[in-house]
Amino acid sequence: EDVQPIKRIVSRHPNHIWLVDLTVVPTRSGFWTTWFPFTLFQCWPFCYWVAIVIDHYSRKVMGFAVFNKQPSSLDVRSFLGRVIHAVKVSSHHLISDRGNQFDCNAFRKWAKRRRIKLRYGAVGKYGSIAIIERFILSLKMEFTNHLIIPFDMNAFRQELGFYMTWYNKYRTHQGHDARTPH
Repeated sequence: EDVQPIKRIVSRHPNHIWLVDLTVVPTRSGFWTTWFPFTLFQCWPFCYWVAIVIDHYSRKVMGFAVFNKQPSSLDVRSFLGRVIHAVKVSSHHLISDRGNQFDCNAFRKWAKRRRIKLRYGAVGKYGSIAIIERFILSLKMEFTNHLIIPFDMNAFRQELGFYMTWYNKYRTHQGHDARTPH
């Protein structure tokens, strides 16, 4: 198997380790409903799925994508390919949770072809995927909870782009001595 055994790795420079995760952002139709399993389908028009890649070292958002429904492994691989193409560099390690998009043979083969070492984190474990989970919490607390999420995907994508730009250029981080990711 191409997945490294559990061992802590330390991010030594930008693009050494990237974190990738998915989150659900409710639209106006889904915001006021309960989200117990099977209450509403987790897809548009009730919510969008957002994929995010963050550089572990700098905390910079490397890219994001918006989907109408839960993305497949192919969707996530295409998104990551676009991020790698846009920033003209790839990470050495990619850490994700064990969602079915990431924990499958197709994803492992994709990473192997690009010489990316896959790591799987555990939610809530120190040094695992906590950085991207905190980013998602910040995204929701600072941004999406204060916005009426538009039904138009391009409008939502543009709003997310504004937040990501602000986050990278102006939002200071306690873990980086009040410096920004940029």
